Amino acid sequence: MVAAREVSLAMVAEEFGLRRSDEADFFGEWRDNLAELSGEEERAIAQVKADYLHFSHHDIQKSVAKLVVLAPILKLVGLYSPPFHFVVDEKFELDVENDGFSNLGRINILAFHPRLWLTILEAKHTRYSLAIGIPQTLFSMMETSKLGETVFGLVSNGREFQFLKLVKTEAPTYALSYTLCLNREDDLQRVVQILKTLSQLVTEGGVDSGSDDLSQTSKAA
Repeated sequence: MVAAREVSLAMVAEEFGLRRSDEADFFGEWRDNLAELSGEEERAIAQVKADYLHFSHHDIQKSVAKLVVLAPILKLVGLYSPPFHFVVDEKFELDVENDGFSNLGRINILAFHPRLWLTILEAKHTRYSLAIGIPQTLFSMMETSKLGETVFGLVSNGREFQFLKLVKTEAPTYALSYTLCLNREDDLQRVVQILKTLSQLVTEGGVDSGSDDLSQTSKAA
């Protein structure tokens, strides 16, 4: 496995000529025209949040965060149903100094679709910055995507969420959303709306794309 600390944004930028866009309209998909949620979906999200808050009183661990938060919202959006399925599962070591101690964990990078990715920070606790997983995610997205594709991603530790957009051209460009937090008002509801919107875009041809051949993406990874 590769240590996550060995891959930085500077390294990814140098490797692929990747640059970041801070233009507001470059990544409008996470803010504008978001998919609506039904009353049933809103109630399900409220229950996920309540479950998380209950377990957080017991210093929530990585496996509980995935079980209580990520699994239900991925199912709610429909990412466990066709045409979505896992085609990549890259694992990287996570070794970060905190107060003089070495904290071990793992980064899981999954692709539900050639243009929709999820990165899970699996550290001992949920207190790791999402910035740790972003370089690894961009690196994997650049390696497996095709020229002309627009690819979306989500990095999460079970409590915080940040979305990514990558446009792979001769001069590839990416952008990030704000960090959304489950503890903040209706952020979890917004996370589900964004995921639902992005899943519709990549399956209904709402963004530029290359081949949708999942097996090709799996081989490329």
